[in-house]
Amino acid sequence: MQNTLKNWLTDFYQITSLNLMVIDSEMRIELFLGKDLSFASQIEKLVASDLIGHRRNPGDPVEINTENPYGSIKLLDGAWLVILPKLTEFGQKTLSGRNSLSSKNRLPKRNFFENAFEEIDSALKLQINLFLKMIGMITVRDVNPSPQASGKWNDDEYGYLDREIVELIANTNVVSNHNQYRVEVAIQEAVKTGDLLVLEKAFQIPLKGETGKLGPTELRSKQNLANLVNVLCSRAAINAGVSVEAAYRLSDRLFLAVEETRNLDELAKFFYLIPKAFTLQVRNYKNQLRTTLRPSVINSGMEYIEKHLYEPLSLNDIAQSAGVSTGALQQSFRRNLGQPIGSYILSRRISVACDLLINSETSIADISDLLCFSDTSHFCRVFKKKYLMTPLHYRKVLKNRI
Repeated sequence: MQNTLKNWLTDFYQITSLNLMVIDSEMRIELFLGKDLSFASQIEKLVASDLIGHRRNPGDPVEINTENPYGSIKLLDGAWLVILPKLTEFGQKTLSGRNSLSSKNRLPKRNFFENAFEEIDSALKLQINLFLKMIGMITVRDVNPSPQASGKWNDDEYGYLDREIVELIANTNVVSNHNQYRVEVAIQEAVKTGDLLVLEKAFQIPLKGETGKLGPTELRSKQNLANLVNVLCSRAAINAGVSVEAAYRLSDRLFLAVEETRNLDELAKFFYLIPKAFTLQVRNYKNQLRTTLRPSVINSGMEYIEKHLYEPLSLNDIAQSAGVSTGALQQSFRRNLGQPIGSYILSRRISVACDLLINSETSIADISDLLCFSDTSHFCRVFKKKYLMTPLHYRKVLKNRI
């Protein structure tokens, strides 16, 4: 096992106090970190048959959720990294032989896992799943740049382009071996967690290529690169649930600050400070959700809805993110918010539509499509029912006031 991976696992254990285990290709324990070390061999036997049954490619994680009580990922050498919650008192007694489960009343394997390990909240599940994805990118999908690649123009490489585009770019010289894509992904995933420690880990990934050349001078190139980092991180924040307008405002301010910077050393600081700013924005957003008086199931459901507002939403997926049944989720929304979950989703989409109508030139049809309404007519009917005017009329009235 690589020392880098061991260090990452040790740090993650210190943060979460979960059980982390690496099992080699022959199903023997290679590493165990956790408070349940004395039960390591028993735990390994529990998960071994499950792991053999998982037909996963290396680097493709099995995420922890209501169906999977533990998370795992297969590594390149055939070993498995497994992350489990801590054992309950029932689990400790059973694995130590102090609980005798006869064949007559033996719990099914899934139910045993549910009873043997502590329940973890949705925020920690998200952190575990993001960690597994990052391990997959770092240990498996870390493809080094090819030393044979060239940044000079090559007709064979761009033969698919038409003449008009070729004439625009044929005289440009670019970097031949860019830094790996997984670094970019790791930073975006870190922003989504709202956790600065995860962000710092993303920046510790060693770079094995070159930074792209995006301008005629070094200053202009670095400014453009910083602005690209800004765009990527702002979209990651929006994906985590931050409102579009809040993310755009922070993005605009950072963009202007980059443009005003003329010192290369000062400019270099932006490559960390920009992701840090959006990570703090996501953390603040999540803290606001947690500090309300609403139950955790409502907060989890609302957080999932905000994160997937621009995608088709399934009641089953929302309930799974909150760790409850669909019936319990619907009942909780009615009891605490006074409305069905479907009405809440519609109200959030209409609210976002209002922002787009006032602050953008996006067409009514595109807004309808973006927010997953069945068609433009449906969007207009829902909008008019709430505001007693069509979206087009709303846009004209509000823009005139501004």
